[in-house]
Amino acid sequence: MVAVSHSVLVHAVPYDWFGGIVAVLVELAEDSRAENGRILLPDGKEAEGVRLVTGRHLRRGARYSVADESATCLVTVKEWDRRRTLRAVGDVEHPEGRMTWESALRGTDRPRRAEAKGEAQFTGTPRMLSAWAGSVRLRFDDWWAAAGGEPDAHSAPLRIRLRGKPVQAEIRAVPRPSEDGHWLVEVTLTGRGRGLLRPLLALVLPLARRRLQLGLAQALDSLADGWNEHLPPALELDRDALREEILRQDF
Repeated sequence: MVAVSHSVLVHAVPYDWFGGIVAVLVELAEDSRAENGRILLPDGKEAEGVRLVTGRHLRRGARYSVADESATCLVTVKEWDRRRTLRAVGDVEHPEGRMTWESALRGTDRPRRAEAKGEAQFTGTPRMLSAWAGSVRLRFDDWWAAAGGEPDAHSAPLRIRLRGKPVQAEIRAVPRPSEDGHWLVEVTLTGRGRGLLRPLLALVLPLARRRLQLGLAQALDSLADGWNEHLPPALELDRDALREEILRQDF
């Protein structure tokens, strides 16, 4: 097994502001409408590439086709109850393979937890590397509790897991309070071999530790730079301004 860590300093997000973002997105979805298969946003603009295939818009069982230049995704609504859970499943067809996924958001007025899981099959790759499964879970209450310095906050409110035939990996992220309205987020990546390759990878992975450390640091530093550049202006927007800004985007 190998484990590497890196910490980044990012602008903090007030929980109320985050909850407002979630509420605005849900309201925009619920204010949209379906017309002859097209999805029209509240301002009348069409959601490009999105079609209602079967069912009633945003009702359980509604199925949508979402297409771009290279892939087509079929999305099915499994549950739409803004007081409890929003849940959907998807099936993505791509020239390089196929992916199935399921995602859920628990609570929208006060988001509690987001989670997703999926499986992917790739073509044109060695059989050992052709199948992968992964999952993501973020506990919002625990995240903001840890970010506020609460000593009894659960560890690692954000967990990302990836599993393939040769290896499995997990990423954990924990925020801590810092100065001047920032969070210090510590991210830890662990990896280990699986199956017949486990003894070999037990020897190889520690030798690759320095490269993994560098790659993790570069990726996180880049994400933090983008976060710190774009977030502060957005924090100045109230819910009405956020709604207008979202509708100005191209869909």
